Amino acid sequence: MKNTGKNRSHVESFSATEAAALLGVSIPTLKRMVAEDRLESFRTPGGHLRILAESVDTLRESKRERFRPVRDAWRADWCAIA
Repeated sequence: MKNTGKNRSHVESFSATEAAALLGVSIPTLKRMVAEDRLESFRTPGGHLRILAESVDTLRESKRERFRPVRDAWRADWCAIA
């Protein structure tokens, strides 16, 4: 959900560069994710893109749940058999 306008200085947020680094994506990919409403963002009065920290955390958590390392999957399967 993109928001432009009101001052959101009280909301914890990241710059596009910081958010991209945290998510392990490029800045163009991050901007595409914002355009697709996968990340909540707003523009500062100076026109800079800010990404809500809660939105980044939510996406990071969902990525962590979807992609479990093979060794962990193997361990879970092996423990279930034993």
